[in-house]
Amino acid sequence: MKNDNVKFKINKLRSAVLVFVVAFLFVAPVSAASLYFNSPKTDYKVGEQFTASVLVDSVDEAINAFEGKLVFSDDQLEVKEIFIGNSVINFWIDTPKVGNGEIQFSGIVPGGFQGDKGLLFSAVFLVNSIGTGEINFSDYKLLLNDGRGTAALTVVANLKLNILPVAPGTVAPEYMPFPDGTLPEEFTPELTRSSGEFNNQWFLVFATQDKGSGIDYYEVCEGNQDNCEKTDSPYILKDQNLVGKIFVKAVDKRGNGRMVVLEPPGGLVWYEKYQNYVILFLVLVASVLLVLKKYARRV
Repeated sequence: MKNDNVKFKINKLRSAVLVFVVAFLFVAPVSAASLYFNSPKTDYKVGEQFTASVLVDSVDEAINAFEGKLVFSDDQLEVKEIFIGNSVINFWIDTPKVGNGEIQFSGIVPGGFQGDKGLLFSAVFLVNSIGTGEINFSDYKLLLNDGRGTAALTVVANLKLNILPVAPGTVAPEYMPFPDGTLPEEFTPELTRSSGEFNNQWFLVFATQDKGSGIDYYEVCEGNQDNCEKTDSPYILKDQNLVGKIFVKAVDKRGNGRMVVLEPPGGLVWYEKYQNYVILFLVLVASVLLVLKKYARRV
């Protein structure tokens, strides 16, 4: 009887071990997206500048929304520029901006991003003081492209820095922005309206990218290029009668601009059509000749 109990316990133990092994071998591993930095090095001297690029890996699942913050000591690090050129994010909800030792960002990727080394944006930092420093991810959230807005499991790798004093007699180089002579990419603004948005008023939707320094701002001009204002998409038209041309300009951070002109939906208004001037001229000439002819008969 004692031997039977021993055999039963051994068999039970074997069964438990077998279940554990099968579970370990055949249960699919949980994949995670990764947020991390790409920087040329981690040791810098006071006065040096460096670029830190924010990258994402998500090989197994597509991500269609990103948001978060980069947090750092603004006594130690100063942000000189932020670049969004070549970003995997097509539409920015919050374009990366600096404030109180933070860079806040959020954007979406229609259809989702799936792959590795996807660039979100890059920031150029100036080192101001010695010591150990960090640039950390905070309040980050990545959403899966599953139609339900499911939060993706995300791991992050913060950037740790070691900042040394500058050598005596050494002068740190001034920051030199990289050149960018390329225009923003071509784009087509959409003129539309909907009873469910903006009280059925006409509005413009537009977006483009710049693979160099990144888009800085947009301008919309109504009627002529002397009546322009900086704005974002969507833009509600002031001229709801749509009688004039609409100019939309995208400008990058180096001042390169691309202009798109939209004709009024009904075509040009009468005074903008040169054919109408020709007709008016001919009518005027004919009228003058007719008057002269009648006057000549009387004489």
